[in-house]
Amino acid sequence: IAGTLFLAVCMRWLLASCVDKDTASRGASLCLLLPTVVANGPAWGQCDALYAGCALIAVGAIVRRRVGLAMLATGVAVSFKLQAVFVAPLVLAVLLAARGRWWTLAFLPTAYAAMMVPAWLAGRPARDLILLYLAQGAYFHDLARSVPNMWQVLRAVSPDLPYGPGVLVGLTLAAGAVVLVAAAARGRLDDPRRVLLVALTGAMLVPYVLPKMHNRYFFLADVLSFAYAIVSPSRRATWIALLAQMASLLAYATFLLHLTGGAFVGALLMSCALVLVLREFANNVAPLGTGVPLLHELQERAAPDSRRGRPNTAR
Repeated sequence: IAGTLFLAVCMRWLLASCVDKDTASRGASLCLLLPTVVANGPAWGQCDALYAGCALIAVGAIVRRRVGLAMLATGVAVSFKLQAVFVAPLVLAVLLAARGRWWTLAFLPTAYAAMMVPAWLAGRPARDLILLYLAQGAYFHDLARSVPNMWQVLRAVSPDLPYGPGVLVGLTLAAGAVVLVAAAARGRLDDPRRVLLVALTGAMLVPYVLPKMHNRYFFLADVLSFAYAIVSPSRRATWIALLAQMASLLAYATFLLHLTGGAFVGALLMSCALVLVLREFANNVAPLGTGVPLLHELQERAAPDSRRGRPNTAR
C-alpha cells in the first residue's frame, strides 16, 4: 500500500512536467483507482509499484532534461526489479540524441550497487548480489507464464514450441526493438508527449516480444498508458489505456481466480493495444515516409540545396 502511494506521488511528478498542476494532481489521484494498480499492490501484495514509480521519475527527469537524475532513478528501479529495463529505448534515444553525456550511464550500476549495500552488510555475498538477475533467469524453463504477450499466443497455437530457440529469437527481437525505437526517436524528444510515448512504446513492445515473462510484467505499460492518455488525450490514447488494463487484469485473473484462457484473451487485447501504440508512435515520433530520423537527416544533406542551386556537401 505504501508503494502504491509512492507510485501516485511519482505519477504526479511525471505529469507535472507535461501538464498543469491541477491536472497532474487529478491524474495522480485517479492512478490510485486503476484496476491493475489496486489489484497489484493492495489486493495481491506485490511491489511492482516501487520499480514503476522510479521509472516514472526517470521519464519525468528526461522531460525536464535532467539526464543524470534519470540514470540514477533507472538504476534504483532496476535494483527493485529487472523489468525496469523496459525503459531502455528511451534511455538509449536520449544518449543517441546527445541530450546527455555517455558517462552518465555509470550512474546506473552505481545506483544499483548502492541499493545492494544493505543486503551485503546483512551478510549476503556480493557475488550473489551482482549475479542476482542471471540466477533468477534460470528459475523456470517456460516461454510464457500467464503473460499477455505473443508467446502466449504462439504457445497456444504450437504447444511444443522449443524453449532454447524461442529464448534466442525473443532476446534478438527485444534487442532489435530497443535499437529501432531508440534510433527512430532520437532527435524527436523535444516534446514531453513524445518522450512519454517513447517510454510507453518500450514498456509495451519489449515485454511483448520477450520470452519468460510473467503476468505482472506489463505493469509499467499499464501506468504509462494511463499517463499518456492524460497528457495527450485522444480516442486512440484512451483505447490504449483501456486495452492495456483489460489485458493485464485477465492475466492476473489467470493466477488469482484460476480463469482458464484469461492470459490468452489478454494477449489478444494487448496485441491490439500494441498495434495502436505503434500507430501512435509512427504518427507522432517517426512519421511514415520519413523513416528513421538519422537516415532522413543524411538524405537531406545529400539532397540538392534548392536555395543555392547546388548540391549540399555533407562533412
